[in-house]
Amino acid sequence: MLRFLKEDGLLVVYYVAKKPEAWVALVDALWRQNNMAMIAAYPIETESEENVVARGKAAVLGGYVSVWRRRNGERPLDLDAAWGQAVEEVSRRVANRIRLVGSKNGATAWVYYYLAALEYLTAHYPVRRGL
Repeated sequence: MLRFLKEDGLLVVYYVAKKPEAWVALVDALWRQNNMAMIAAYPIETESEENVVARGKAAVLGGYVSVWRRRNGERPLDLDAAWGQAVEEVSRRVANRIRLVGSKNGATAWVYYYLAALEYLTAHYPVRRGL
């Protein structure tokens, strides 16, 4: 699929998965293996939390839309040295998102942090920590 993407093109992905391993596989395939950076991502609510069919089950109540772009070469990040800057940048991105979409519950707020962290981290390669 990526071979058809123009050098300055955007890849928009809608993804739904329950298992964390599936998310790891998606990020690994695009970031590490194909030199892509996530430039934006948002959760999409597709089901109501009051859905009687899903109640009490590990149901997926939505997915995520992410936008990816080719990363130009390596951009190393020593996360130990840049930890404060990384936390500040991720927090800034989350605050901007929540300002745009309004107040969200705690379950959704952590998703915004996760997606903002992925945006920040995937802009870099390789990312090192604890060396």
